[in-house]
Amino acid sequence: MSVMRLSFRSTASVVVLAIGLAGCQTTGAPSEVKTSSAPTAAEEQLRQDAQVYNETVGGGVAVGALIGGLLGVALGAASGDSKNMVRYGLAGAAAGGIMGGVDGYMTAKAQENSNNQVRMLASMKEDVEKDNNRLRQLLRNSSIVLAESKEKLDKIKENVQLKKITLAQAEAERQNVQKNQTLMANALKGLSEKRDRYQETASKMKSNGGDTRQLDSEINQLQQQVSSLENMVSSLNTALEVSRVG
Repeated sequence: MSVMRLSFRSTASVVVLAIGLAGCQTTGAPSEVKTSSAPTAAEEQLRQDAQVYNETVGGGVAVGALIGGLLGVALGAASGDSKNMVRYGLAGAAAGGIMGGVDGYMTAKAQENSNNQVRMLASMKEDVEKDNNRLRQLLRNSSIVLAESKEKLDKIKENVQLKKITLAQAEAERQNVQKNQTLMANALKGLSEKRDRYQETASKMKSNGGDTRQLDSEINQLQQQVSSLENMVSSLNTALEVSRVG
């Protein structure tokens, strides 16, 4: 409990310090730099959609560690020595964490579905299907944000040439657009890792004699959508590079 309190206090101290530093920086900022404009509706929705993909295959490591820890505790209890419960629990969690990723995902699905291969495959297909549905929404918003971002970058460059804004103002506005690129790039990273996990999972299930045709079909749709998002991120990267001023 004392460790948790210390961790909380340390985190709070860092947050307070960061806020204080941010305030100092704002106070000393050049007066001519324009404040950040409010996000558009599409940008706000993109932020919400992208948050779904903050959880990547690292979650599989946590699942693997949890399962490994529980199995270790169970083995320790079976030995009749309470000390072994702690020792085996820690060892199991470490081993499960290493297992993580694909194996952690498959183990979790096996637990959920009583190790029934048909039900496991159906559950995995549902997971990919949900990601595909969420990704369709994210792609729609990303497409709108991409168009808006390019328009903003063109306007920034035009205003600099017409001397309507300073270079500092231009860079501040450009950084706002950079935030959109970061959101899209982070979502792409999470989705790419999920796709890889699904593909490897399907391969393992197939090698175990499972009928993965429906799962493969959903994964192929996911791959196509991931490629579309990758193209959007690349297009925005190019627009940001071209828009550099000063």
